[in-house]
Amino acid sequence: MVEGENGFSANAYTPASSKGEACVSSYSILTMPLIVTGDASIQLAAENGQITRIDSVSHKIVNESLLFAWKLKYCTVVRGEKLRKELLEQR
Repeated sequence: MVEGENGFSANAYTPASSKGEACVSSYSILTMPLIVTGDASIQLAAENGQITRIDSVSHKIVNESLLFAWKLKYCTVVRGEKLRKELLEQR
């Protein structure tokens, strides 16, 4: 298994307490991709983590291999703050 992560921060803050992820998975035999499923958008990652203010966005890649088959998983990771429901209704 090979894993990697890369990203950028919208400000100079330390990582936020809330995190959301959205992923795309790709299944291949030899070099031919067979199936690609999922949605790795920033918007979906924020929704999955119930994040209303994004502080940073990063990407994570996980590559698993079994003989002649591979599974590649590409994830968008969003960190930020959750605002309470009362504050959202005031906006």
